[in-house]
Amino acid sequence: MQIPLSRPTNPSRVLVALVALYLIGGSTYLAIRYAVVDFPPLMAGAIRFLIAGAVLYAILRARKTPSPTRAEWGGAARVGALLLGGGMGGVMTAEHMGVASGLAAIFPAITGIVWPSCRPSRIQSSSSSSSASRQASKVSAPAQSPSKPAIVPI
Repeated sequence: MQIPLSRPTNPSRVLVALVALYLIGGSTYLAIRYAVVDFPPLMAGAIRFLIAGAVLYAILRARKTPSPTRAEWGGAARVGALLLGGGMGGVMTAEHMGVASGLAAIFPAITGIVWPSCRPSRIQSSSSSSSASRQASKVSAPAQSPSKPAIVPI
């Protein structure tokens, strides 16, 4: 599949889009803070997802796009369940328990930075190396393979 090249973008339109993204995306966590006061956290998330899904489906139908297939509905349901049960559900539950909305917004934002450092290949097993070899590995640089990045002990 080839992606068609687009024409040059007007910088002011990009700026407006970024400002809208920051305001809408940033206000999500503040809105969650107020929603979990009146509703249980997962119910507030379910209501939010249902409203968003209905709006997106209405836009889809207004553009004369065909309805999603059964397989697409199933995939969307699985993604929605994971989002509600994991990501946003966790954020809503945390805010319901008293975590500040600003702090709740930071954790999903840094996930992309933190998650790659949690790979099992980065975690050294203590049973496979002695204390002396662990000390030596902190001093000497590890051997680097061209396909894998170097793992530097912290």
